[in-house]
Amino acid sequence: MTIARKATRDCVCANLRRATRAVTKLYDDALKPAGLKVTQFSLLGSVAALGSATLGELAKEMVVDRTTLTRNLEILEARGLVASEEGADRRERQLRLTKEGDAALTAAYPLWQAAQNKVMELACPTNWNAAAPALRKLASIDG
Repeated sequence: MTIARKATRDCVCANLRRATRAVTKLYDDALKPAGLKVTQFSLLGSVAALGSATLGELAKEMVVDRTTLTRNLEILEARGLVASEEGADRRERQLRLTKEGDAALTAAYPLWQAAQNKVMELACPTNWNAAAPALRKLASIDG
């Protein structure tokens, strides 16, 4: 029983994954009217924040593997929200938000903010402010 408890209830990874799935669902439900998932909203936000980025730069910024990022970008490119252009190095493509992507991000922001407020209310801002630095440090772990 002790092993089972350690492997499930006390496991940092398992608890983070459970929490992430629940929080992701909350954000996805909130963003549904905008036609975006939270992963897509975050991707649009990251591209907008960087202004223009290569796939590698964006993958590093988002702490996600290039394959997963490529799949998500293909969806956003097909919708005309992100554009890919030849960069200074012809082997790398530069990604940027289109006008439609900027409009989608702007329109979805109040929905995201409502989800953010709900999560902060549930988590308690004091708890979040204490946990956020540790989570950012964990996100920077290099495989």
